[in-house]
Amino acid sequence: MKRNFSQANDLPEPSGRSQKNRKLASGDPALTLSNDRAFATPVQWGTFQHIVVLGDSYSSAAENNWVGLLRKCLPYSSRPTIHNFAKGGDTVEDDLTLQLKRLFTRLPTAEALEGNGEVLFVIWLGINDCGRTEADELEPIVAQIFEAMHDLYTKWKARAFLLIDVPPMHRSPGEMGISEERYTTWNSELLRQAETFAADATKASVLVVSSYAIISDFLDDPEAYGMSDCIDDEDSNPEDDNGEEEPDDSDDNGQKAMWADDIHRALANRLWTTLQE
Repeated sequence: MKRNFSQANDLPEPSGRSQKNRKLASGDPALTLSNDRAFATPVQWGTFQHIVVLGDSYSSAAENNWVGLLRKCLPYSSRPTIHNFAKGGDTVEDDLTLQLKRLFTRLPTAEALEGNGEVLFVIWLGINDCGRTEADELEPIVAQIFEAMHDLYTKWKARAFLLIDVPPMHRSPGEMGISEERYTTWNSELLRQAETFAADATKASVLVVSSYAIISDFLDDPEAYGMSDCIDDEDSNPEDDNGEEEPDDSDDNGQKAMWADDIHRALANRLWTTLQE
């Protein structure tokens, strides 16, 4: 039976420890970088009055994706305002600049928003870049993320960033056949450049969470996440009267359902645990 993560009482209770100590003690492999500054806004759910999202289709549906599920985990009176600039199909290479332009046009600076700078920037892009770009050409595209973050840090006074790396899309129904190297290269480069940015941006907190690690866990052991009923054998298509396999044209087959819906719930649960108050 699947767990419903839309209610806060379905999720683990906060430990009461400071966030940084909790992360260091947990050794969560999905948290690949954590440099919360003692004098900066800590990156933890419940801290922020505003969350700004830059991304693609994995973040663009306001209520039913991981963003909306996490928001619903908080008491109604303290739920943050979501400013979502994500759009399905967007890439870093072609569209991040446009998302940033819309942000600068529509929102005041972080300091001017209610909450005196309590704004979290979430950037989850790269899936579509990896789908069309060879591994050895990804480094300058990843660099565009940190050029955008530099602008946010210097011009918009952003002080809290959450980066999410790309999931193992080579294991998804629509992307099988694409080299795993593209996704692992992107993630290695994202982490390397994030460490450099975090060292230079001394007034900001920067976290990197690995959707690759989280979703790989789901795929490797779906039963542990209550998702065994969401996975169909790829070779289980029925045969027609001539003994030939009939194509499965349903958009609701188990693999697609898991990637479209269940992963958002499980990702929200893991992010809540990793970045809890």
